[in-house]
Amino acid sequence: MKKCLTACLFMLLLTSCAIPSACSQAISRTSLPLEPVGTYSLRGDPDFEARQLPSEMRLWHTRLWEGIDYANSDDGRLNPELRAASGDLFSMGRFLNVHVTTLLHALRVTKDLALLDEVDRLMEIARAELADYNADGFRNFRYLNRSNDSSESFYGDDYHEMDEILTHSLIAAVAAALNENASFDPRYDEHAKFWLDYLKNDFEPKWRARNDVPFGLPFISKNLMHPYVQFIRYNYYMYKLTGDAAYYSEANRMADLVPRQVREIYTTGGPAYVWNQRFLPEAGDAETLSCQPFVYLQYTFQAFQDLALEGFSTFNDAFMQRVATSMTALVMEDGYTSFAEDICGGVFQAGFFPSGGDKGVTYHFMNFPYAQIGKWDATGRLLRTTARAYDEGELDSFRFPLGRANLSATMLFLLADNPDGRQSRR
Repeated sequence: MKKCLTACLFMLLLTSCAIPSACSQAISRTSLPLEPVGTYSLRGDPDFEARQLPSEMRLWHTRLWEGIDYANSDDGRLNPELRAASGDLFSMGRFLNVHVTTLLHALRVTKDLALLDEVDRLMEIARAELADYNADGFRNFRYLNRSNDSSESFYGDDYHEMDEILTHSLIAAVAAALNENASFDPRYDEHAKFWLDYLKNDFEPKWRARNDVPFGLPFISKNLMHPYVQFIRYNYYMYKLTGDAAYYSEANRMADLVPRQVREIYTTGGPAYVWNQRFLPEAGDAETLSCQPFVYLQYTFQAFQDLALEGFSTFNDAFMQRVATSMTALVMEDGYTSFAEDICGGVFQAGFFPSGGDKGVTYHFMNFPYAQIGKWDATGRLLRTTARAYDEGELDSFRFPLGRANLSATMLFLLADNPDGRQSRR
Protein backbone atom coordinates (compact mmCIF):
# COMPACT_ATOMS: atom_id res chain seq x y z
CA MET A 1 0.00 0.00 0.00
CA LYS A 2 2.88 2.34 0.79
CA LYS A 3 4.34 1.80 -2.67
CA CYS A 4 0.91 2.32 -4.19
CA LEU A 5 0.37 5.63 -2.39
CA THR A 6 3.84 6.77 -3.38
CA ALA A 7 3.11 5.98 -6.99
CA CYS A 8 -0.17 7.85 -6.92
CA LEU A 9 1.43 10.86 -5.25
CA PHE A 10 4.06 10.77 -7.97
CA MET A 11 1.33 10.60 -10.60
CA LEU A 12 -0.35 13.68 -9.14
CA LEU A 13 2.45 15.60 -10.79
CA LEU A 14 1.57 14.01 -14.12
CA THR A 15 -2.21 13.78 -14.28
CA SER A 16 -5.17 14.34 -12.05
CA CYS A 17 -4.57 10.97 -10.33
CA ALA A 18 -6.84 10.53 -7.33
CA ILE A 19 -6.22 7.85 -4.72
CA PRO A 20 -9.24 5.53 -4.84
CA SER A 21 -9.82 2.78 -2.32
CA ALA A 22 -7.33 -0.12 -2.46
CA CYS A 23 -5.36 2.04 -4.91
CA SER A 24 -7.55 0.85 -7.81
CA GLN A 25 -7.49 3.00 -10.94
CA ALA A 26 -10.77 4.59 -12.01
CA ILE A 27 -11.85 3.58 -15.51
CA SER A 28 -13.90 5.68 -17.91
CA ARG A 29 -16.94 4.00 -19.44
CA THR A 30 -18.74 7.06 -20.69
CA SER A 31 -18.87 8.03 -24.35
CA LEU A 32 -15.71 10.00 -25.02
CA PRO A 33 -15.78 13.12 -27.20
CA LEU A 34 -12.59 12.23 -29.07
CA GLU A 35 -13.31 8.54 -29.54
CA PRO A 36 -13.59 7.48 -33.20
CA VAL A 37 -16.32 5.13 -34.35
CA GLY A 38 -14.74 1.67 -34.55
CA THR A 39 -15.12 -0.67 -37.47
CA TYR A 40 -15.53 -3.69 -35.18
CA SER A 41 -16.20 -3.21 -31.49
CA LEU A 42 -14.52 -5.22 -28.75
CA ARG A 43 -17.90 -5.52 -27.04
CA GLY A 44 -19.19 -9.08 -27.02
CA ASP A 45 -22.70 -10.48 -26.82
CA PRO A 46 -23.69 -12.33 -23.63
CA ASP A 47 -26.42 -14.08 -25.65
CA PHE A 48 -24.01 -15.26 -28.34
CA GLU A 49 -24.74 -18.65 -29.88
CA ALA A 50 -22.54 -20.15 -32.56
CA ARG A 51 -25.57 -21.28 -34.54
CA GLN A 52 -26.33 -17.62 -35.24
CA LEU A 53 -23.16 -17.28 -37.31
CA PRO A 54 -23.32 -17.78 -41.08
CA SER A 55 -22.51 -21.40 -41.95
CA GLU A 56 -18.98 -20.76 -43.24
CA MET A 57 -18.06 -18.68 -40.21
CA ARG A 58 -19.64 -21.28 -37.92
CA LEU A 59 -17.27 -23.90 -39.38
CA TRP A 60 -14.22 -21.74 -38.71
CA HIS A 61 -15.49 -20.83 -35.25
CA THR A 62 -15.64 -24.55 -34.39
CA ARG A 63 -12.16 -25.03 -35.80
CA LEU A 64 -10.88 -22.06 -33.80
CA TRP A 65 -11.94 -23.62 -30.52
CA GLU A 66 -10.39 -26.93 -31.55
CA GLY A 67 -7.22 -24.97 -32.31
CA ILE A 68 -7.24 -23.18 -28.97
CA ASP A 69 -7.50 -26.50 -27.11
CA TYR A 70 -4.77 -27.99 -29.30
CA ALA A 71 -2.41 -25.07 -28.72
CA ASN A 72 -2.87 -25.22 -24.96
CA SER A 73 -2.05 -28.95 -24.94
CA ASP A 74 1.23 -28.50 -26.82
CA ASP A 75 4.40 -29.04 -24.81
CA GLY A 76 6.54 -26.68 -26.87
CA ARG A 77 7.59 -23.05 -26.74
CA LEU A 78 4.46 -21.71 -28.48
CA ASN A 79 1.95 -23.05 -25.94
CA PRO A 80 0.05 -19.88 -24.86
CA GLU A 81 -0.38 -21.10 -21.29
CA LEU A 82 3.34 -21.73 -20.93
CA ARG A 83 4.17 -18.35 -22.49
CA ALA A 84 1.85 -16.61 -20.04
CA ALA A 85 3.25 -18.59 -17.09
CA SER A 86 6.83 -17.80 -18.09
CA GLY A 87 6.63 -14.19 -16.92
CA ASP A 88 9.13 -13.60 -19.74
CA LEU A 89 8.89 -10.25 -21.51
CA PHE A 90 10.27 -11.74 -24.71
CA SER A 91 7.66 -14.51 -24.85
CA MET A 92 4.78 -12.34 -23.69
CA GLY A 93 5.52 -9.35 -25.89
CA ARG A 94 5.87 -11.49 -28.99
CA PHE A 95 4.23 -14.94 -28.93
CA LEU A 96 1.52 -14.20 -26.37
CA ASN A 97 0.89 -10.74 -27.80
CA VAL A 98 0.03 -11.94 -31.30
CA HIS A 99 -1.99 -14.93 -30.07
CA VAL A 100 -4.10 -12.90 -27.66
CA THR A 101 -4.57 -10.08 -30.18
CA THR A 102 -5.72 -12.68 -32.71
CA LEU A 103 -8.32 -13.93 -30.22
CA LEU A 104 -9.47 -10.35 -29.65
CA HIS A 105 -9.88 -9.89 -33.41
CA ALA A 106 -12.03 -13.03 -33.43
CA LEU A 107 -14.07 -11.58 -30.55
CA ARG A 108 -14.65 -8.44 -32.58
CA VAL A 109 -16.19 -10.32 -35.52
CA THR A 110 -18.08 -13.07 -33.65
CA LYS A 111 -19.02 -11.39 -30.33
CA ASP A 112 -18.25 -14.69 -28.58
CA LEU A 113 -17.40 -13.73 -24.99
CA ALA A 114 -15.88 -17.15 -24.41
CA LEU A 115 -12.95 -15.82 -26.44
CA LEU A 116 -12.56 -12.98 -23.95
CA ASP A 117 -12.72 -15.55 -21.16
CA GLU A 118 -9.80 -17.37 -22.78
CA VAL A 119 -7.86 -14.12 -23.09
CA ASP A 120 -8.63 -13.28 -19.47
CA ARG A 121 -7.58 -16.76 -18.33
CA LEU A 122 -4.21 -16.46 -20.04
CA MET A 123 -3.63 -12.99 -18.64
CA GLU A 124 -4.50 -14.16 -15.12
CA ILE A 125 -1.81 -16.82 -15.51
CA ALA A 126 0.60 -14.03 -16.43
CA ARG A 127 -0.64 -11.87 -13.56
CA ALA A 128 0.53 -14.51 -11.08
CA GLU A 129 4.11 -13.94 -12.27
CA LEU A 130 4.20 -10.25 -11.37
CA ALA A 131 6.53 -9.36 -8.51
CA ASP A 132 9.07 -6.74 -7.53
CA TYR A 133 11.97 -8.91 -8.64
CA ASN A 134 14.61 -6.19 -8.63
CA ALA A 135 13.47 -4.42 -5.43
CA ASP A 136 12.94 -1.05 -7.11
CA GLY A 137 9.47 -0.66 -5.59
CA PHE A 138 7.55 -1.65 -8.74
CA ARG A 139 6.07 -4.94 -9.85
CA ASN A 140 7.51 -6.25 -13.08
CA PHE A 141 7.89 -9.12 -15.49
CA ARG A 142 11.42 -10.15 -16.47
CA TYR A 143 13.37 -10.65 -19.68
CA LEU A 144 14.25 -14.34 -19.67
CA ASN A 145 15.41 -14.89 -23.23
CA ARG A 146 18.89 -16.13 -24.11
CA SER A 147 18.63 -16.31 -27.88
CA ASN A 148 21.87 -14.41 -28.56
CA ASP A 149 24.80 -12.71 -26.85
CA SER A 150 23.03 -9.35 -26.68
CA SER A 151 20.32 -10.90 -24.52
CA GLU A 152 22.66 -11.53 -21.61
CA SER A 153 22.84 -7.93 -20.45
CA PHE A 154 19.03 -7.84 -20.06
CA TYR A 155 18.52 -11.32 -18.64
CA GLY A 156 16.57 -11.55 -15.38
CA ASP A 157 15.51 -7.89 -15.27
CA ASP A 158 13.04 -5.49 -16.90
CA TYR A 159 15.27 -3.06 -18.81
CA HIS A 160 14.62 -4.39 -22.33
CA GLU A 161 12.69 -1.41 -23.68
CA MET A 162 11.36 -3.06 -26.83
CA ASP A 163 9.84 -6.07 -25.08
CA GLU A 164 8.54 -3.87 -22.28
CA ILE A 165 6.74 -1.84 -24.96
CA LEU A 166 5.38 -4.91 -26.77
CA THR A 167 4.19 -6.57 -23.56
CA HIS A 168 2.51 -3.52 -22.09
CA SER A 169 0.84 -2.56 -25.34
CA LEU A 170 -0.82 -5.97 -25.14
CA ILE A 171 -1.81 -5.42 -21.51
CA ALA A 172 -3.45 -2.08 -22.32
CA ALA A 173 -5.41 -3.67 -25.17
CA VAL A 174 -6.59 -6.53 -22.94
CA ALA A 175 -7.60 -4.14 -20.17
CA ALA A 176 -9.63 -2.14 -22.69
CA ALA A 177 -11.38 -5.30 -23.94
CA LEU A 178 -12.22 -6.36 -20.39
CA ASN A 179 -13.47 -2.89 -19.57
CA GLU A 180 -15.61 -2.81 -22.70
CA ASN A 181 -17.46 -5.87 -21.41
CA ALA A 182 -17.37 -5.10 -17.67
CA SER A 183 -21.16 -4.84 -17.41
CA PHE A 184 -21.46 -8.51 -18.36
CA ASP A 185 -19.24 -10.04 -15.68
CA PRO A 186 -17.75 -8.59 -12.47
CA ARG A 187 -14.52 -10.49 -13.17
CA TYR A 188 -13.96 -8.39 -16.27
CA ASP A 189 -14.40 -5.25 -14.19
CA GLU A 190 -12.00 -6.37 -11.46
CA HIS A 191 -9.36 -7.59 -13.87
CA ALA A 192 -9.51 -4.46 -16.03
CA LYS A 193 -9.01 -2.33 -12.92
CA PHE A 194 -6.12 -4.52 -11.81
CA TRP A 195 -4.27 -4.13 -15.11
CA LEU A 196 -4.88 -0.40 -15.26
CA ASP A 197 -3.63 -0.03 -11.69
CA TYR A 198 -0.49 -1.96 -12.65
CA LEU A 199 0.11 0.18 -15.74
CA LYS A 200 -0.41 3.48 -13.91
CA ASN A 201 1.32 2.61 -10.63
CA ASP A 202 4.13 0.29 -11.71
CA PHE A 203 4.92 0.31 -15.42
CA GLU A 204 4.63 4.04 -16.09
CA PRO A 205 6.30 5.51 -12.99
CA LYS A 206 9.11 2.94 -13.25
CA TRP A 207 10.05 4.17 -16.72
CA ARG A 208 9.43 7.82 -15.86
CA ALA A 209 11.96 7.50 -13.06
CA ARG A 210 14.49 5.67 -15.24
CA ASN A 211 14.19 8.10 -18.15
CA ASP A 212 13.84 11.22 -15.98
CA VAL A 213 10.43 12.09 -17.46
CA PRO A 214 8.40 13.19 -14.41
CA PHE A 215 5.44 14.30 -16.53
CA GLY A 216 4.20 14.30 -20.09
CA LEU A 217 4.43 11.75 -22.89
CA PRO A 218 6.30 9.79 -24.09
CA PHE A 219 7.97 8.31 -21.04
CA ILE A 220 9.50 5.38 -22.98
CA SER A 221 10.31 4.91 -26.65
CA LYS A 222 12.12 2.64 -29.07
CA ASN A 223 12.76 3.92 -32.57
CA LEU A 224 12.07 0.67 -34.40
CA MET A 225 8.98 0.31 -36.55
CA HIS A 226 7.16 -2.50 -34.72
CA PRO A 227 7.50 -1.25 -31.11
CA TYR A 228 6.70 2.26 -32.31
CA VAL A 229 3.34 1.32 -33.83
CA GLN A 230 2.59 -1.11 -31.01
CA PHE A 231 2.98 1.75 -28.55
CA ILE A 232 0.43 3.79 -30.47
CA ARG A 233 -1.91 1.00 -29.33
CA TYR A 234 -0.82 1.56 -25.75
CA ASN A 235 -1.62 5.26 -25.77
CA TYR A 236 -4.88 4.78 -27.64
CA TYR A 237 -6.18 2.14 -25.24
CA MET A 238 -4.98 4.06 -22.20
CA TYR A 239 -7.11 6.93 -23.42
CA LYS A 240 -10.10 4.61 -23.71
CA LEU A 241 -9.46 3.30 -20.20
CA THR A 242 -8.87 6.62 -18.45
CA GLY A 243 -10.47 9.34 -20.57
CA ASP A 244 -7.21 11.28 -20.25
CA ALA A 245 -6.91 13.23 -23.52
CA ALA A 246 -3.12 13.41 -23.13
CA TYR A 247 -2.96 9.76 -24.17
CA TYR A 248 -5.15 10.43 -27.18
CA SER A 249 -2.99 13.37 -28.21
CA GLU A 250 0.14 11.24 -27.93
CA ALA A 251 -1.42 8.42 -29.95
CA ASN A 252 -2.39 10.96 -32.61
CA ARG A 253 1.06 12.56 -32.59
CA MET A 254 2.70 9.18 -33.09
CA ALA A 255 0.20 8.08 -35.75
CA ASP A 256 0.68 11.32 -37.67
CA LEU A 257 4.34 10.43 -38.15
CA VAL A 258 3.62 7.03 -39.71
CA PRO A 259 2.88 8.46 -43.20
CA ARG A 260 6.34 10.03 -43.06
CA GLN A 261 7.86 6.61 -42.33
CA VAL A 262 6.20 4.67 -45.15
CA ARG A 263 7.05 5.25 -48.80
CA GLU A 264 4.60 4.48 -51.58
CA ILE A 265 5.69 2.44 -54.57
CA TYR A 266 3.74 1.00 -57.47
CA THR A 267 3.55 -2.75 -57.99
CA THR A 268 1.74 -5.08 -60.36
CA GLY A 269 -0.95 -5.27 -57.67
CA GLY A 270 -1.28 -1.51 -57.32
CA PRO A 271 0.15 1.03 -54.87
CA ALA A 272 1.95 -0.43 -51.86
CA TYR A 273 4.03 0.79 -48.93
CA VAL A 274 7.59 -0.05 -47.94
CA TRP A 275 9.36 1.16 -44.82
CA ASN A 276 12.61 1.17 -42.91
CA GLN A 277 13.28 -1.00 -39.87
CA ARG A 278 14.21 2.08 -37.84
CA PHE A 279 11.44 4.62 -37.36
CA LEU A 280 13.10 7.46 -39.23
CA PRO A 281 10.89 10.42 -38.17
CA GLU A 282 12.14 9.88 -34.60
CA ALA A 283 15.47 8.12 -35.19
CA GLY A 284 16.74 10.81 -37.53
CA ASP A 285 19.39 9.80 -40.03
CA ALA A 286 19.92 6.06 -39.71
CA GLU A 287 23.34 4.64 -40.55
CA THR A 288 21.67 2.11 -42.81
CA LEU A 289 18.37 2.50 -44.62
CA SER A 290 17.20 -1.09 -44.38
CA CYS A 291 13.76 -2.59 -45.05
CA GLN A 292 11.90 -4.10 -42.10
CA PRO A 293 12.69 -7.85 -41.93
CA PHE A 294 9.92 -10.39 -42.47
CA VAL A 295 9.97 -11.73 -38.92
CA TYR A 296 8.91 -8.36 -37.49
CA LEU A 297 6.10 -7.68 -39.96
CA GLN A 298 3.56 -9.62 -37.89
CA TYR A 299 3.85 -7.10 -35.04
CA THR A 300 3.64 -4.10 -37.37
CA PHE A 301 0.73 -5.53 -39.36
CA GLN A 302 -1.24 -6.47 -36.26
CA ALA A 303 -0.81 -3.06 -34.65
CA PHE A 304 -2.02 -1.44 -37.88
CA GLN A 305 -5.02 -3.81 -37.93
CA ASP A 306 -5.93 -3.19 -34.32
CA LEU A 307 -5.94 0.57 -34.80
CA ALA A 308 -7.80 0.30 -38.11
CA LEU A 309 -10.52 -1.80 -36.46
CA GLU A 310 -10.95 1.04 -33.99
CA GLY A 311 -11.22 3.51 -36.87
CA PHE A 312 -8.26 5.44 -35.47
CA SER A 313 -6.26 8.17 -37.20
CA THR A 314 -4.32 7.48 -40.37
CA PHE A 315 -5.13 3.77 -40.42
CA ASN A 316 -8.04 4.05 -42.83
CA ASP A 317 -8.96 1.70 -45.66
CA ALA A 318 -6.73 3.45 -48.20
CA PHE A 319 -3.71 3.06 -45.91
CA MET A 320 -4.53 -0.54 -45.04
CA GLN A 321 -5.11 -1.57 -48.66
CA ARG A 322 -1.59 -0.42 -49.53
CA VAL A 323 -0.17 -2.43 -46.63
CA ALA A 324 -2.12 -5.50 -47.79
CA THR A 325 -0.73 -5.02 -51.30
CA SER A 326 2.76 -4.89 -49.82
CA MET A 327 2.14 -8.37 -48.45
CA THR A 328 0.60 -9.86 -51.59
CA ALA A 329 2.73 -8.14 -54.25
CA LEU A 330 6.11 -7.85 -52.49
CA VAL A 331 6.36 -10.33 -49.61
CA MET A 332 4.46 -13.44 -50.76
CA GLU A 333 6.50 -15.59 -53.14
CA ASP A 334 5.02 -19.09 -53.25
CA GLY A 335 1.67 -19.51 -51.53
CA TYR A 336 2.10 -20.15 -47.82
CA THR A 337 5.55 -21.74 -48.12
CA SER A 338 7.93 -18.95 -49.12
CA PHE A 339 8.13 -15.23 -48.36
CA ALA A 340 10.63 -12.50 -49.14
CA GLU A 341 13.10 -11.50 -46.47
CA ASP A 342 11.52 -8.09 -45.86
CA ILE A 343 8.70 -5.67 -46.61
CA CYS A 344 10.50 -4.50 -49.76
CA GLY A 345 10.46 -7.95 -51.35
CA GLY A 346 14.16 -8.46 -50.65
CA VAL A 347 15.26 -5.85 -53.19
CA PHE A 348 16.22 -2.19 -53.13
CA GLN A 349 13.03 -0.10 -52.97
CA ALA A 350 12.41 3.63 -52.57
CA GLY A 351 15.85 4.25 -51.09
CA PHE A 352 15.78 1.28 -48.71
CA PHE A 353 18.26 -1.57 -48.96
CA PRO A 354 17.30 -5.23 -48.49
CA SER A 355 17.45 -6.35 -44.87
CA GLY A 356 19.65 -9.36 -45.50
CA GLY A 357 17.46 -11.32 -43.09
CA ASP A 358 15.95 -14.78 -43.36
CA LYS A 359 13.07 -15.55 -45.69
CA GLY A 360 9.70 -16.48 -44.26
CA VAL A 361 8.59 -20.11 -44.49
CA THR A 362 5.52 -22.26 -43.83
CA TYR A 363 6.19 -22.22 -40.06
CA HIS A 364 5.63 -18.46 -39.92
CA PHE A 365 2.45 -18.38 -41.99
CA MET A 366 0.85 -21.28 -40.11
CA ASN A 367 1.58 -20.12 -36.56
CA PHE A 368 1.52 -16.33 -36.77
CA PRO A 369 -0.87 -13.61 -38.04
CA TYR A 370 0.71 -12.69 -41.37
CA ALA A 371 -2.51 -13.24 -43.33
CA GLN A 372 -4.87 -11.12 -41.21
CA ILE A 373 -3.89 -8.06 -43.21
CA GLY A 374 -5.96 -9.80 -45.90
CA LYS A 375 -8.98 -8.00 -44.50
CA TRP A 376 -7.92 -5.20 -46.85
CA ASP A 377 -6.72 -7.43 -49.72
CA ALA A 378 -9.04 -6.75 -52.66
CA THR A 379 -7.62 -9.69 -54.61
CA GLY A 380 -8.69 -12.32 -52.06
CA ARG A 381 -5.27 -13.96 -52.34
CA LEU A 382 -4.64 -14.06 -48.60
CA LEU A 383 -8.06 -15.53 -47.88
CA ARG A 384 -7.57 -18.27 -50.46
CA THR A 385 -4.02 -18.97 -49.28
CA THR A 386 -5.14 -19.24 -45.65
CA ALA A 387 -7.90 -21.71 -46.51
CA ARG A 388 -5.46 -23.76 -48.59
CA ALA A 389 -2.88 -23.75 -45.79
CA TYR A 390 -5.49 -25.16 -43.40
CA ASP A 391 -6.55 -27.86 -45.88
CA GLU A 392 -3.06 -28.85 -46.96
CA GLY A 393 -0.90 -28.10 -43.94
CA GLU A 394 0.25 -30.78 -41.52
CA LEU A 395 -1.71 -29.31 -38.62
CA ASP A 396 -0.79 -32.18 -36.32
CA SER A 397 2.90 -31.48 -36.82
CA PHE A 398 4.92 -30.35 -33.82
CA ARG A 399 6.04 -27.43 -36.02
CA PHE A 400 2.58 -25.86 -36.13
CA PRO A 401 1.09 -25.88 -32.61
CA LEU A 402 -0.72 -22.58 -33.24
CA GLY A 403 -1.66 -23.42 -36.82
CA ARG A 404 -5.24 -24.48 -36.19
CA ALA A 405 -6.05 -21.50 -33.97
CA ASN A 406 -4.21 -18.91 -36.05
CA LEU A 407 -5.57 -19.97 -39.44
CA SER A 408 -9.13 -20.48 -38.15
CA ALA A 409 -9.20 -17.08 -36.43
CA THR A 410 -7.78 -15.53 -39.58
CA MET A 411 -10.53 -17.09 -41.70
CA LEU A 412 -13.20 -15.86 -39.28
CA PHE A 413 -11.71 -12.39 -39.48
CA LEU A 414 -11.46 -12.36 -43.26
CA LEU A 415 -14.96 -13.76 -43.80
CA ALA A 416 -16.70 -11.35 -41.44
CA ASP A 417 -17.77 -8.92 -44.17
CA ASN A 418 -18.67 -11.61 -46.68
CA PRO A 419 -19.39 -14.92 -44.96
CA ASP A 420 -20.11 -16.68 -48.26
CA GLY A 421 -16.41 -16.37 -49.08
CA ARG A 422 -16.42 -13.40 -51.47
CA GLN A 423 -13.57 -11.11 -50.52
CA SER A 424 -14.58 -7.63 -49.42
CA ARG A 425 -13.27 -4.61 -51.29
CA ARG A 426 -14.45 -2.43 -48.39
